[in-house]
Amino acid sequence: MKLLPRFLERSTPVTAANEVIAQWKSPTQGIRIHVTANETIEVYNCFGSKSVGLETINDALNSTMTYGNERSVLLTSDRAGWETPVKKKVVSLLFQPSIQIYIVEGT
Repeated sequence: MKLLPRFLERSTPVTAANEVIAQWKSPTQGIRIHVTANETIEVYNCFGSKSVGLETINDALNSTMTYGNERSVLLTSDRAGWETPVKKKVVSLLFQPSIQIYIVEGT
């Protein structure tokens, strides 16, 4: 848990339309979560279908078929930092042994 804040500090803000995000290829079946500038949580399941809200993250995670592999999550935001209440809830939900979190760094 001590390394998590240092890991998240390396995250670079990007828009959801950025090609790095739109063309991301998950190493395992994975999902994308993007927090907009107004703190809306956009969730894209492994099939590319979009949903909105914290409560949709578990359904998106469950859309992946991992067969023992970690579930991959690309975590991005329009704004720097992961200290807001909304962002903290997202990170808390994702921070578990079966999930590999990816960030965009230095685009």
